[in-house]
Amino acid sequence: LQAKYAPLLKRYLQAGEAKENTELQLHALDAIQLYIHTISFPRNLAYNLFVELEEMGIVSAEGFNHWHKFGLEQQGHGVIRRSLKQFFRELGSNDDSDNLLL
Repeated sequence: LQAKYAPLLKRYLQAGEAKENTELQLHALDAIQLYIHTISFPRNLAYNLFVELEEMGIVSAEGFNHWHKFGLEQQGHGVIRRSLKQFFRELGSNDDSDNLLL
């Protein structure tokens, strides 16, 4: 992802209430999952994309977790979830450290 697209993505994926945003983010992550499945899961592509989406603040931790649990697109969901174990571990530890600061 290029930083120049971040404002556009944020505009559409964070357009409403938190619950609406979570659903919008779920659909975006489903689309990414399907695309990665279609191109045969290039090594580290899912991880790198998810890290960038998180670092740029485009998809929230809630959005990632919602997709992880309730992703609608089934093609490749198991494979991509396995390839993202480290990402979700890191996301969980980031949430834990954020809670310690409150």
